[in-house]
Amino acid sequence: MHSEHPFSQLIPDVIIDAVESSSDQYTNYQIYPLNSYENRVYQVGMEDGPALIAKFYRPDRWSNKQILEEHTALSLLEKKGVPVAAPLAFNGQTLFEHANFRLSLTNKVIGNAPEAEDLDDLFQIGELIGETHSVLTKLPLIGRQSPSLIESIESQIKWLLASPSDVSKTQTSTLPHALQKEFITLFDSLMQMSKDVMSQSGSIQRQTIHGDCHASNLLKSITGMVLLDFDDIQTGYPCQDIWLHLTAKEHHQQQLSELIEGYESHHPFDRRSLALIDAFKLERTVRYAAWLSQRWNDPAFPKAFPWFGTQDYWLGLRKELIDLKAQWRNDTE
Repeated sequence: MHSEHPFSQLIPDVIIDAVESSSDQYTNYQIYPLNSYENRVYQVGMEDGPALIAKFYRPDRWSNKQILEEHTALSLLEKKGVPVAAPLAFNGQTLFEHANFRLSLTNKVIGNAPEAEDLDDLFQIGELIGETHSVLTKLPLIGRQSPSLIESIESQIKWLLASPSDVSKTQTSTLPHALQKEFITLFDSLMQMSKDVMSQSGSIQRQTIHGDCHASNLLKSITGMVLLDFDDIQTGYPCQDIWLHLTAKEHHQQQLSELIEGYESHHPFDRRSLALIDAFKLERTVRYAAWLSQRWNDPAFPKAFPWFGTQDYWLGLRKELIDLKAQWRNDTE
C-alpha cells in the first residue's frame, strides 16, 4: 500500500526535471529535503544563483484554484511589504505541473526560529500577524470554504470515532474499542463546552488568516520576522494565529500583552476572541490526531510517527483531553 502512494514517484530525477522545466534554469543537482509531511519540500541548488525552495503539493488536497488563491494572497502581502515567502513567477506563472505533480518555487529564507519566551520576539510576531491580517482582511477567500470552529471540531471527532471500515483506516491508526466509550464521553463534554463559550462570546468577526501560524512557520532573519507556508490559509478568527505562541500558563498574560500590543500597531484586535482559546486548543488537538490517521497510508507518516496508534498514544491523548477539560473549567469558573 505504501509503495503505491503518489509521493513515492517523487524521485531525485523528477524533482530536478520539475524545477528546471518550471524555472527554465539549470540546477546543480543538489537536493536537500526540508521538514514537511503534508507536502514535499526541497531545497534545490541552482547553477547560476542561490538555491530555490521547491514545494510539491499533496495530490488531491487542493484544486488549482485553491492553490492560486494562496498565491494571490502571498503576492498581495509581498506587494504591500509584508515579509513573507511568496512564490516566484516564471513566464507569468507561479503554479507549475510536471509528471503529475504540482509545484511552486520560492527564494530561500535564511534565519532562525524565534525564541518562544523572548518578549521582544513575541512583540515582533504580533506585529507581523497584525500586518498580515490587515492586508488579508481586504482579500476574502472564494475557493476555500472554511468550516466554522464548531463544525471543524465535530468533523475531526467524527473521524476519530469512526470504525476502520467506515473510513478505510488502517488498524494501526484506529482508536481502541476499549477506549471508545470514555472518549465519546470526553468529546461530548468538550463539545458542549465549546458550544457554550461560542454562544457567550458574541459575534466575533472572521476573516482571512494564515491558519497554521505556529513558531516553525516563522523565521527570524537579519531584517526581522518572516512568515512562511500559507498552505492552510483559511477564513477564521484572528486569535487563531495568535494563541499558538503562548507557552507556559503562568506567562500567558505577559505573552498575550506583547503579542496583542504588536498586533494592534497594525490592526484592531477583538479581545472577546480570547475566550475561545480553549476551543482552539481542542480543535487543534483533535485535528492533529485525525490528520495522522488520515495520512497513515503515506509512507513518511509511519516512519516519522511510529508511536501513533499505540495504546500509549491513545492514553496520552486521553490525558491531554482530561487536562484541557480541567483547565478549561478552572478558566471559566
